[in-house]
Formats: sequence, structure tokens, C-alpha cells
Amino acid sequence: MLLILLWNSILLILIFNMYQKRLFRGSLNEELMTLVAASKTIVPHFHIPLQSGSDRILKAMRRRYNTALYREKILQSVERIEGCAVGADVMVGYPGETEEDFQLMYRFIELLPLAGLHVFSCSLRPGTTLARQVENRERKPVPPAEITRRHRELSDLGRMKEGHFKSHFIGKECMVLFEASKFLANGILQCSGYTRNYLRVLVESSDRLKLQAFRGKELPVMIDSLDDDLNLKGRVLS
Repeated sequence: MLLILLWNSILLILIFNMYQKRLFRGSLNEELMTLVAASKTIVPHFHIPLQSGSDRILKAMRRRYNTALYREKILQSVERIEGCAVGADVMVGYPGETEEDFQLMYRFIELLPLAGLHVFSCSLRPGTTLARQVENRERKPVPPAEITRRHRELSDLGRMKEGHFKSHFIGKECMVLFEASKFLANGILQCSGYTRNYLRVLVESSDRLKLQAFRGKELPVMIDSLDDDLNLKGRVLS
């Protein structure tokens, strides 16, 4: 399902993975990539759920795609669309997931040009097919300690990939839509906003009136650095 939102004069496209076959074979196609690549109003940011990097687990989940198709679409997106940021959802601890499945997923994600990960643990809903499979011992649950470890390792990988992607923008000029401002402990005013590919940017100044006027505006910012929380920091160009 393709959801298009108008956000403060910027057209935002979000792709939700309700029907995977339609998502990859229909919505995220050549026509859409060409449209986003040529547009000055559609933001170059996609969030495309992966769930697992193991084809065996994807099949168990009844997903209508495999890792080869997923890789193809991700590579096409970043090659066709300048500055395209692609985020992904990944799940750990799906019943029956072995250490081999997890390592396959880790290595698969490691080689993808992703801008970040949302990692979550599988949770069983009573009355579902998966819950019944576990109850009937058709699928073996993953031990909680293993789920915690796998979650931590993928989260660390996601943070590394996020930092790597964002570091490419240091020294570059980006348009930033400013949304909020706050005072820091030292009395400096900090404004925050997002680039067109959804990267958070911070700008700080002692000139309170000037920074307060930034809210709600899209302004050019020179990116100077990346902080420990993976926020880009820069200065507004006049």
C-alpha cells in the first residue's frame, strides 16, 4: 500500500508492507523511482520492511518476496535516486530461527546500502497460526537470552550503518525543514529539523531571535559534523 502525505509543502511518500508482492513488484517499480528521482517535491526516503535476511524464515513468515528481490529493489533505489535514504524493519527471534538464519540475516544487511534499521523482537499473539505452531511444538521458540543478543547485535549494526550513511553529508549543503527549538543548559538555543531524506539536523546559536525565526521554514544548511547521538550538526547559510 502506498501512502502519500503532504507535509509542510513537502510531499512525503511512505511505503507500508501490507502486501509484499504488490510492494516490490508493483509500487516500488521503475515508474515510481523515475518519478521520485526527477521530483523536487517528493522526498527521497523509503522505509521498506525486510523482516528477515534468511529466505527460509521469510518463507515461514509467508512473505511474497525473497532476499534477492529485496536486494534488487534497494540497490535500484539508491542508484536511481540521489541521496535516497532507505530504512528497514528487521525481526529477531522468530520461532524456528537458528543461529545460521541469524548470521545469514546479519551478513545480508551488512552488505546493503541502508540508512538505518528498526530492530524488534518477535512476539506471539494468542490464537494466531504461529502461536499454535509453537504450542504444538511445530516451531521451536528462540531462548530469551538469544533474542536479546541478536537484537543487540543487529541494533549495533543498524547504528553503524546509520552513522556511515550520514557521514557522507558532512561538508555538504542540505535543505532542512526546521520544526522545533529548545534552550540548552549553557543558554544556547538549539533548532532541529530534517533534511529531505529524513536526516535529523541540529543548529545552535546564541542569537535567539534569529534561530526562533527558523521554525517552520526550509533553509539551506552546511553540515559540519555528526554528534555522538548520530545527529548531523551545521549552520544555516545566509
